[in-house]
Amino acid sequence: MIRAVAQALRNYATFRGRTGRRAAWWFLGFFVVGNFLLVNLTKFALLGEVYGLAKWASLVSWFFFWSMILPMSALTARRLQDIGKPGALTILPTAAVMLVSVNERRLITQGYEALIPVFIVATPVFLWFFYWLARPGDPGINAYGPPPGA
Repeated sequence: MIRAVAQALRNYATFRGRTGRRAAWWFLGFFVVGNFLLVNLTKFALLGEVYGLAKWASLVSWFFFWSMILPMSALTARRLQDIGKPGALTILPTAAVMLVSVNERRLITQGYEALIPVFIVATPVFLWFFYWLARPGDPGINAYGPPPGA
């Protein structure tokens, strides 16, 4: 896991080439878990009226989110290219993640019920891309280069 996250961060702006399933899922899991923990730390600090912690957690949460968008987009583009799809399609899940994450932080004290309309819009995009990200990569060289690790 650490190797996959470190590799994704090293290639944070590399949109060319291919990335395998395992590396992609580890990094996306790191992003989702990190984002979830930081947002909820902020929420619980606000609910507990620990405003100093809430302010700090909110700053760290926003920094984490914005610093991970580019590596996540690049990795998703490389993963799509591994299955023969154009990496430019990564704009769709990136927009969906931004929609959910920004609104999650904006509506932090209102509970997850306030996010239901956002999830209704984003969920079809997530499911479509999860299907693509779960597919095995092209076994040989494709239009985007050799398979990962070759």
